Amino acid sequence: MHFAQLTTSLLTLAIAGCAAMSSDTVVANVEEVTQLSADTNTIAVKINLLNFARYAPQVGSNLAQIVATVTKYIADMSRNDKRDLVEDIDELTEGTVKAIWPKKRQAAPPFTEANQQAICDAFRGFVRVHEALLATVIGKHGLLSLMGFAGPIATTLRELEGVVDVLAFGIIDLVPICAQSATQDKNALDRSLRDAVDTYN
Repeated sequence: MHFAQLTTSLLTLAIAGCAAMSSDTVVANVEEVTQLSADTNTIAVKINLLNFARYAPQVGSNLAQIVATVTKYIADMSRNDKRDLVEDIDELTEGTVKAIWPKKRQAAPPFTEANQQAICDAFRGFVRVHEALLATVIGKHGLLSLMGFAGPIATTLRELEGVVDVLAFGIIDLVPICAQSATQDKNALDRSLRDAVDTYN
């Protein structure tokens, strides 16, 4: 299945299932990915000509772990069982996000304003940390290109771009009180991700 089609499917399922999650769970999930991104940046900034063979694989592995972690959280957002998931993916690949959005989208869960703000704050923290990581990865492109590391990192960055987009839309759907600022944060992160993907393509 084409990755973009799968991303569309995951987006719809994430939005439909977000209501099953508490605000504390959403915040904890975002903060875990934020910490993983920060840890990855700590490794990436160390890379130089003398140690790139040691640290470059760790950066690639951590980026893949971020993708896997975000993908898991997206799956947790969905309350569908495996059979429903397969049926929904079959249906979604025949249309577009706009075509299925009215059918699949659910009302946002009744989080308090404080809950929503906590989610927005956690998401903003994630965006800032992840932007720093992406800036480092872009800056280390020359070194990470040595010994064939650029190709795998490019693939992982494209996957990361897709799953982070899905997660962001799911979060924005939860927080009407601060959806505008969360959308601005998402757009800023989208630009950073696109710059990173373009750098490694």
